[in-house]
Amino acid sequence: APKDSSDPCNIDALTIFKFHIPSLGLVIRILKEPSKADFDESGTISVNEAIFLGFALAMDALGAGFGAAMMGFNPWFTPFVLAGAKFILVSLGLYLGSHFILDRFRKNLGLLPGIIIITLGIIQFF
Repeated sequence: APKDSSDPCNIDALTIFKFHIPSLGLVIRILKEPSKADFDESGTISVNEAIFLGFALAMDALGAGFGAAMMGFNPWFTPFVLAGAKFILVSLGLYLGSHFILDRFRKNLGLLPGIIIITLGIIQFF
């Protein structure tokens, strides 16, 4: 029986874009309504969701670290440069987001983080 599209656990009903690389077992999805991906419907990131997100980000960093090591980057210098760049970019994003985003655009920006992450992932393949 087909899943109900109003069920918050039915990810397929929420997917508007799916990118699949079978050889890597990689599936990237952009959701129509990211708030429906909050399975406990609390409106905030729960401890379990934060742990899952942290694990996913750590795995991404692990892969980036392997790639940097294979390219010959200095293992002592590189983390400090990356930490500095991340601090600057997050600070810039917070500043721009709080000062230049109009209220009428706020509701439509839910897809922007996913689009940025997918774009960065595609760039990493090349």
